Amino acid sequence: MRFTEVGQQLRAYRLESGLRAEEIAARLGVSRAALYRYEKGEVIKLDTIQRLAELLKISPLSLLGIGVEYYARPVGYFERLRQSEETADQILQIAEPISYLTTTDRFDQALAAAFEEAAAQATSERGALIAAGEQILGILAARKRLYGQRRPSIICMMSAGRIRSFLELGVAGTLPLSDRLRRQCRDVAAAEVEHIAALMEAEPMGLQFGILSNVEPPGPFKILRARDRATLAINSHRCDSGPGPAPGVAMLTSADEALAAHQRVAEGLWREAHRRGARSPPPSPDTPPPRPGRGSAAQPLYRRRMTERLFMADAELRRASAAVLAASPEGIVLDRTVFYARGGGQPGDTGRIVWAGGETVIADTIKGEGETIIHLPAPGSALPPVGTTVDAVLDWDRRFAHMRMHTAMHLLCAAIPGAAVTGGAVGADRSRLDFDLPDPPAKEAIEERLNALVAGDHPVSVEWVDESVLDTNPGLVRTLSVKPPRGTGRLRLVRIGAGEKPVDLQPCGGTHVARTGLVGRVNVLKIENKGRQNRRIAIALA
Repeated sequence: MRFTEVGQQLRAYRLESGLRAEEIAARLGVSRAALYRYEKGEVIKLDTIQRLAELLKISPLSLLGIGVEYYARPVGYFERLRQSEETADQILQIAEPISYLTTTDRFDQALAAAFEEAAAQATSERGALIAAGEQILGILAARKRLYGQRRPSIICMMSAGRIRSFLELGVAGTLPLSDRLRRQCRDVAAAEVEHIAALMEAEPMGLQFGILSNVEPPGPFKILRARDRATLAINSHRCDSGPGPAPGVAMLTSADEALAAHQRVAEGLWREAHRRGARSPPPSPDTPPPRPGRGSAAQPLYRRRMTERLFMADAELRRASAAVLAASPEGIVLDRTVFYARGGGQPGDTGRIVWAGGETVIADTIKGEGETIIHLPAPGSALPPVGTTVDAVLDWDRRFAHMRMHTAMHLLCAAIPGAAVTGGAVGADRSRLDFDLPDPPAKEAIEERLNALVAGDHPVSVEWVDESVLDTNPGLVRTLSVKPPRGTGRLRLVRIGAGEKPVDLQPCGGTHVARTGLVGRVNVLKIENKGRQNRRIAIALA
């Protein structure tokens, strides 16, 4: 049983009902302290579950997450939404005119002013409306703070018709407001739509917007996906609809069939949505997707997106949750990954992509179009549905061998100072570097220097600098055949050793161990002549 979620429903009911904790505890036949423990997720006895279900006017199955939750007032629904967002890795939102989590502070200020004025004009229950408005504003503020901390990915499809209505009526369009405040709310609505347009133009990582102009969805809904659970929220309460009783009922469920049906609707709507950079008509459901990295999209939910490279900041991450942006036999694109894409002489990672009900074996990882990374599935592997939250799991033994080897290659550069590198390849069992040298160095001497650097257990760190450093210090680049990419303004350096005179410092986008001692003993297998000035040194880990 998911007692944490039972506790969340209990708290949402307490906020929605307006009852004091003592009153609810008395109806359940428990103490107030026990009530608060239940809200925090403590195990609840079965007879208390039955009484709680009766209090909430739902079935015990619904209370335990098997059925549907219903909310007739906005405050209870928003609290449950906040709770679901606490663990969500991806939020798929359909048909509302804005995405509240991405709104500006002006939206919240206009909403607070509208709630205050609407409550002041009320002829009855003025105090209750003020209290409910403060509760809603508090929950909304908590949701926005949480989003700022966690940054789940958001896919938002906005209805053009509802955007027009939002612009005409302004923020809190259903509330009775003075002409002055109504004009201000319209101005804020226009500013929020401009803000969304700017986000669509900038295409920030983790945010995808589309506008539905040719089709009007029947009603707004959200799908919130966490690592081990997905929740469907069917919403009749907009965040600016006001604190009082509202017509309609909001619903939440985790039923597989409901989620699958709404996911199919979302996929169909995304094909119809207008998005920045879409230069061709939306594909029909029967149109095969282009190959990843060779066209504008691999699946409807993927168009010129960016994959966050988690390994660039932490090479020791072995797994991570991610959202699927595209999936076809030619490749899987995630919004973030621990998988290193083949490049710089280092092989692409292998491993698994795992989700509820399925698993894909990843045979290789390559770079795609723009800033995407493509995970190549083994032939015949199952594919995760687009939008699903998955776990990307590395073949850690192979990756760690590459990390040890790659660091050993940098140490090999340090053991032969001043010699330019003309080529190289990293392998799990054997690696090589080619040097521009007139004469081959002594094999035993190179091996001795190399292992002395390993034994020194020097720290290995990553730092980012302005790419203009290459103009003032071109000696940082040891390779003749490959130059670091430029144009982003930043350059990633891998430093071995501390202090002003490191053991090695050069541009690198690969993965490394944290200290040279983790490399272990290195054997120099052979030194070959590969041309008049080209000496190939092959190494292996002992």
